[in-house]
Amino acid sequence: MLYLFAFLSLLIPLSQCSPPIEVTYLTQTSTSDVLLQTTVTRTSTTTIVPSKPPIVSWSQPTSLPNLDSFGVVNYADGKQNLAIVTGIPASASALPTSTTTPTSLLSSDRASSTSLKSDNTSTHTALPSQGAPPTWSNTSAVLQLFYPSGSINPGSKPVGGADFYALPPPLSPKIKNASTVTLSYSVFFPIDFDWVLAGKLPGLYGGHQGCSGGDDASDCFSTRMMWRQDGAGELYLYAPRDLQDPSLCKTPPQSVCSSTYGLSIGRGSFHFTRGAWTHVSQTITLNTPGVPNGRFTISINGVQILSSNKVLYRDDPNATEGKANNDAAVWSDTLYRSPLVESYPIRLEVPPASNENSGLLGSVVAILGLDLDSPASSSSSSSSPSPSSSKPTHTTSKSKPSSTSKTPSTPTPKVPITFSGLFFSTFFGGHESEYATPKDQYTWFKDFAISIDA
Repeated sequence: MLYLFAFLSLLIPLSQCSPPIEVTYLTQTSTSDVLLQTTVTRTSTTTIVPSKPPIVSWSQPTSLPNLDSFGVVNYADGKQNLAIVTGIPASASALPTSTTTPTSLLSSDRASSTSLKSDNTSTHTALPSQGAPPTWSNTSAVLQLFYPSGSINPGSKPVGGADFYALPPPLSPKIKNASTVTLSYSVFFPIDFDWVLAGKLPGLYGGHQGCSGGDDASDCFSTRMMWRQDGAGELYLYAPRDLQDPSLCKTPPQSVCSSTYGLSIGRGSFHFTRGAWTHVSQTITLNTPGVPNGRFTISINGVQILSSNKVLYRDDPNATEGKANNDAAVWSDTLYRSPLVESYPIRLEVPPASNENSGLLGSVVAILGLDLDSPASSSSSSSSPSPSSSKPTHTTSKSKPSSTSKTPSTPTPKVPITFSGLFFSTFFGGHESEYATPKDQYTWFKDFAISIDA
């Protein structure tokens, strides 16, 4: 009996160890099956949505005898600094062969691209064609811009770069009804270009011209680009500053909205390159008037760099109608010239009386538009008015007003501003002297295109 008990005691630990071994084995088998199934069935799907064709588009022609195809409507500054040339000098994209670093790639007379003079009169021979960017053809027409030494903003002398406003004929008048417009172009900075501190580059504009130079942009907008120190790029926006969504001025990596001039958006989000073409594209979608839901998308060399959907390019022009300041302006314009005095209420806020018409009576007379010094006024005041003159008749109220008189009417609703066209603008600045270029410099532009997308 004792032997049987001892034998059974030995069997109990063996039976207790068996289940864990079996469970571990089954777990390994199950895991292997799951992993195998995951590897076999994993797939991915990519959906490509084709972009809608533009409503109408324009592009710079290869042959460019003049700027007629641009449809220039106003040449504001620097006409003497713009020239249409065929190709650019090869030395603009490669270091010169001379050991002396040139201060300028072209002579002041802008001679040929095969023999170039710098400001220190050292001659540099153009490099072979392989020195030019591989995508560049020296048979295309380009706009060559000149920035003389010491030039800064267009309001200073000497004038550097150029400013003009343009609307290519194919886009007119449809651009006035557009909600989305795309502008693109290529810009070339030579290999020895000195960025200094900043400079302007073309963009779109809406409303009136001159939406720059510190304009409050209450009834206009512009979307120029800028280069900053070391070629850092940004969107340089003129739009109603105080009506913007706070997120706009937090656009990374840096945005500066405290200046009295334009809004610096996304400063340093990309860099322009010396000695190569940089392709710039900006798509602008207008906001609902008074609502910060406008958009912009900035792409550089085909890659989207900046975007926002909370921009206010235009305010609602009818939102401020009837406010005190506007009401006062209307009142002062009609106060003395209405032929229908009885139709206007007499306001308590009367203008100060003049020396000739002093006192309470003088104020009332001033409101009624009467001249006490005239013979008619004197005779009227010295005699009792007749019944016919004491009360305005129906005939008097129908008399034709003079050309200077204004009658009360319902204000005509104002139309919100819309796109106007291309704002070609390039110069060094900034407005302070430290922004000025220290030497004669050049840039080149090509591939201008504008499309109305919606």
